[in-house]
Amino acid sequence: MMFHGDTADKFVDVSAYMDTAVDALKAHQTQVSEEDAEVDMRQWRNSTGKKVGFEFAEAFKVFQLE
Repeated sequence: MMFHGDTADKFVDVSAYMDTAVDALKAHQTQVSEEDAEVDMRQWRNSTGKKVGFEFAEAFKVFQLE
């Protein structure tokens, strides 16, 4: 399973974990600005979630290996 927003066929409800995800992102202080990163993450995951009936979601593309 890989992140693949445009061709996603698997959506995971991450609503219960948003605060944890934001805290983890904020821990990377040298890579992201705290306020912008939280807003961007919440907007992106909320937009994805609305497509499938969740408050927040992540989208993936599932690949079957044979």
